[in-house]
Amino acid sequence: MAWLERLFGRQRHADAQAARAKAPLRYPTVSYYATMASVPEHLSKGEMAIVGDVGLPKWAVFDCPCDRPHRVQVSLQRTHRPHWRLNVRSGLPSITPSVWMDKPTGCHFWIVDGRVYWDGHRRRRTKQGI
Repeated sequence: MAWLERLFGRQRHADAQAARAKAPLRYPTVSYYATMASVPEHLSKGEMAIVGDVGLPKWAVFDCPCDRPHRVQVSLQRTHRPHWRLNVRSGLPSITPSVWMDKPTGCHFWIVDGRVYWDGHRRRRTKQGI
């Protein structure tokens, strides 16, 4: 019976959930950049790049915490639709509302005080060590 569960991925899913519980995903570093062009191609692990300045942030750019490598850019400008709000408290970012990458990855998560909270319906395996 155990081989059937592994065959159908239930064991992998349970392993991924256990890994998430052991090592919570975080964005402990917030860095500010003047322009989108000045954001490095490779961000440090757990870094969230903010384009603009502390008083007028324009974009939040970060590597998605899922197991598929892709970059997320969300607008922080009220004149854009959709747009998100950024709050940095004690150096840890919170972004509201949730980030939902409908296609192609289906990632859906919240970032609160630098920590990633996955939506239970569209849960993805995550990279370790963030």
